[in-house]
Amino acid sequence: MKTRQQLADAYLADGQIKNALSQYKRVLADRDCVLGRAHLDTIAARGSLGSAYHAAGRMGSALQLYEQTRTDYERVLGPGHPDTLACCANLANAY
Repeated sequence: MKTRQQLADAYLADGQIKNALSQYKRVLADRDCVLGRAHLDTIAARGSLGSAYHAAGRMGSALQLYEQTRTDYERVLGPGHPDTLACCANLANAY
């Protein structure tokens, strides 16, 4: 799963948004299936997919994923955790 995440990150950095979205979707599906929805790696994958949608200009999808990610991070890590705060910043930037 990590290799697929790295591939998705590379596609995104290279501006290959369509390929990045495809890989991020697969990463999220795999992590959700194997690790479960509440696992931190799954939550992070959801945020990464949101970032790819954001980069693609698909703000509705990005906002939905950022909101889910923020809610999950708050529940699992708490509202003051750096990962929660970073997600809040992504959400604010998307708005």
